Amino acid sequence: MAHVKGLSATATEQLASFIANTRFEDLPEKVINEAKRIILDAIACQIAGYATEIGSIVITYIRKLGGNPQATILSTGEKTNSINAAYANGKIGNALDYDDVFPTITHFENATVAAGLPLCEAENKSGKDLMTSVAVGYEVAARVSSAFGGIYEVEQGRITGAKRRYGVSKDQVFGAAAAAAKALVQEAKTVSNTLAIAGGNCPVPTHGRWGEMLDLPAFKYCDSGWCAQTGVAAALLASEGYTGYENIFDGDRGFCLMYGADSFDYGFLIGGLGQKWHIEDIIYKLWPCCRLPQYALTILKELLAQHDIKVEDIEKITVGVDPHTLQRRFSNQEPKTLVSAQFSYPHVIAVFMYGIPRGPKWQIEETRNDPAIAEFRRKVFVELDPRTERMYESFQPGGRITKHPESLEIITKKGERISGTTDYAWGDGRFAPDKYRATNQDLEQKFREAVTLPGCVLANKPDKVEQAINSLWNLEKLESVRQLTQIFSEV
Repeated sequence: MAHVKGLSATATEQLASFIANTRFEDLPEKVINEAKRIILDAIACQIAGYATEIGSIVITYIRKLGGNPQATILSTGEKTNSINAAYANGKIGNALDYDDVFPTITHFENATVAAGLPLCEAENKSGKDLMTSVAVGYEVAARVSSAFGGIYEVEQGRITGAKRRYGVSKDQVFGAAAAAAKALVQEAKTVSNTLAIAGGNCPVPTHGRWGEMLDLPAFKYCDSGWCAQTGVAAALLASEGYTGYENIFDGDRGFCLMYGADSFDYGFLIGGLGQKWHIEDIIYKLWPCCRLPQYALTILKELLAQHDIKVEDIEKITVGVDPHTLQRRFSNQEPKTLVSAQFSYPHVIAVFMYGIPRGPKWQIEETRNDPAIAEFRRKVFVELDPRTERMYESFQPGGRITKHPESLEIITKKGERISGTTDYAWGDGRFAPDKYRATNQDLEQKFREAVTLPGCVLANKPDKVEQAINSLWNLEKLESVRQLTQIFSEV
């Protein structure tokens, strides 16, 4: 694989060269396997979110736009142009907050696949091309995220909360742009312009405002669909000769300043390109909610396996969390919106205890307003776990979290106290012990549940579901990505 060499090569040029020149044959076996898992998981999320008010709004919006029938909206099987498909799949894929997490506490699996898949379909690319697009896009997103650092504010070795200026749109936009550029087989100079156009149109970092809200909006911490379509539009424009800011990542007035960040580590952006792959660090979500409550659910899952605890036995549950998670959206006992339900520890624990099936039913209005769920939410409290203030000591470079300690205590109506702690959650990445890591079977089950939800395109079509799973595990054998997407569109 050729790289730009010499001191004259800017960081942007080196990154563009990596994107342009990486071939499927350059991908290590572990990267190929993880790319398949990512595509499987992303498609599951991009269908599961359809049966929500967000999904309904998105589909109505796209139908009003129309568009040439180039690519598939996976949840409905409809055809539209690649930009619209990127928006629809990307936004629906994040509707339930069921999509991945990277150890910097950000998401970009969904936007990367939402950009790469429609273009590969529109351009009639192979399964190998799709995997290369996703692997390269994910790698770029991971490097951008790590270069900016994680979400946590650290003072004198202690975590004090979340950064006031932080956002995940940057990771999603550049991941989508890289995936789109790879799908269009751009040469390095054109890739540089794709990155420049995407960066210039990147949504602002919104976490400061997001962090203070209680009734969380459909926009969320960023619009993943918008980020996906930004990457696709940038690549399409660059392919036609449109230009953006040269060397978008370089200089003291580069993208770091544009995004309002205080620092940017170029070593993470370009160090070991093509040799070190960050895709193995991915964390999968096996419950439909924010990642942070899933540590509490992991403890609860283990306690329920060890003790005979019933819903009606519980008087109170207290969860010990880090300083960032003391933001009020996490302790909200009366979530009024779909998105608020995804971040409320009381709500997530209540639906888990009541055995609500994974998927939209965890968050929809009917469940939020259920009297039994509402009563149980009022028994769940969130407080600081002092251990977490030293969590920074286990961080990897780039602010990447390898351990996230939480504690949970149940007090029964008989006065019994049953408690547990964890540093990991079900679905964690390669830093976690094997028992926590998501298996292929875990992801397959998530996929089966997601794509067969009422109203979704593969509902009541078990043969099609298994055909899709088999195609995803054997992407390298597909001469055309359309062999995969037609499974969703022909029904």
